[in-house]
Amino acid sequence: MKSNVLIVEDIGLVALDLADRLASWGYTVVGPFANGEKCLKEIKGKDTKIDLAILDIEIEGNIDGIELAYQLNRVRQVPIIYLTKKEDEHTLEKVLQSGFSSYLCKPFRNNELKAALHQAIKNRDQFTINHLETKNILIDRVFVRNGTGVYHILINNIIYIQSNGETSRLVTAEKKKPITVSGNLGKILTKLSFSKKFVRTSRFYVVNVDKIQRINASEENKIDDRESSKRFLRIESSEELIPLSEKYRGELLKRLKFL
Repeated sequence: MKSNVLIVEDIGLVALDLADRLASWGYTVVGPFANGEKCLKEIKGKDTKIDLAILDIEIEGNIDGIELAYQLNRVRQVPIIYLTKKEDEHTLEKVLQSGFSSYLCKPFRNNELKAALHQAIKNRDQFTINHLETKNILIDRVFVRNGTGVYHILINNIIYIQSNGETSRLVTAEKKKPITVSGNLGKILTKLSFSKKFVRTSRFYVVNVDKIQRINASEENKIDDRESSKRFLRIESSEELIPLSEKYRGELLKRLKFL
């Protein structure tokens, strides 16, 4: 049985060509859409079945394909195939940090697209198996490996997570020192997607929304020289200020209630 494939591509001819190829191979095409906002509105407004998504990274609108993947993941957890015109280290780094499936450089051959589709479907099937297996597990905690075994960390005790390349640092209320775990920020977010407490605030940070005490419009006490931000979050049980970039500000504000 073939899959339902979402297409988001803002170049009309490319979108139609891609849709024609998929249809000729027996796939059902959802879309195509030219920008992320229209796509999300359509997906959230209807009970549309999606098995995987093909997203152009550089699309029109206020969000790019990678940010669209994060927001789509909150609605439907599906494997992603990114499309890009650029084959450079910066683009590849963004794709790898997102924690999703794969990407293709345009123009691409039929066999390259078929291989990417096959891998995405394999990832989807594995996710389905994992999802069924986790229905009966505890969802108030995660387990972290150490040298001799594993120990648990309560979700409520995770204050924020900081990316450090291919590893991430979990700052918690119960441990004096940060806990280093394997996996970039995108992969960690995917593993924590069962919880709605976490939101990305910048390229290198994720915070527990329950721990946010204040949003500061100040550049004082910046804690990470990799970040450039005019706003920072003051976090519970921490003297540090967490950067809040303009790119992720809107998503955070949607999660907060204001009087």
